[in-house]
Amino acid sequence: MLKLGLQRVDITPDGPVPLQGYGDRKHDSVGVHDPLYAFVWYFGKNEKREHNTVWIVMDLCLLSIETTKALQKSISDVSRFPSNNIRISATHTHSGPAARFLSRDESAWAKEYYAKVVRVLSKAIVEIDDSSFEGY
Repeated sequence: MLKLGLQRVDITPDGPVPLQGYGDRKHDSVGVHDPLYAFVWYFGKNEKREHNTVWIVMDLCLLSIETTKALQKSISDVSRFPSNNIRISATHTHSGPAARFLSRDESAWAKEYYAKVVRVLSKAIVEIDDSSFEGY
């Protein structure tokens, strides 16, 4: 049996942020035109989760390998889902926060946004693990 699940969560920043892909832009975002989402795909084979996988697709331009690994670890620490089984990718939108080096950015917006992303994605993984359905 294969357990499957899908969940969409809002990852829109709560305030002004620098945007990715606007090199000549001198100011942060001034509002939200469209919300940003992350889609959490769950594929599971057993209750122990050792072979289960979560694939997270985020409405962000890009993430460094360093940030991706940090997110995997932080999400795993909160959700108790194995970090090696968490895959993260981005849609490459240029209408999102400059999140490439989010894990090492010491600015207030980055720390707040990193915490929000970890919180909502960890919650989604726990919920999707509990509510996924079995198929063939």
